[in-house]
Amino acid sequence: MAKKIIWTFEARKRYKHIIDFLLTDWSEKQAVDFTKIIDRKLYTLARFPSLGIRSKKDPQIRQLLVTKHNRLLYEIRGDKIYLLDIHDTRQAG
Repeated sequence: MAKKIIWTFEARKRYKHIIDFLLTDWSEKQAVDFTKIIDRKLYTLARFPSLGIRSKKDPQIRQLLVTKHNRLLYEIRGDKIYLLDIHDTRQAG
């Protein structure tokens, strides 16, 4: 059974920031493509919550590569998956 996806405020804010960046600096097509990729990843994640790699800093948090520049940080709590952040892989740490 698929788990329910819950967006945290931070994850939603970062997602919007990425979309705004793509629309401003790239194109509408890039933004639409990114949303489709996110939708597909979340569909798969809801069905296979252990798909992501456990964080070395906090084993409760998992990381899933979304694109070569973005990874999704999330936590599984019961029958829900909490999206914590979308991290730019080009940033340190």
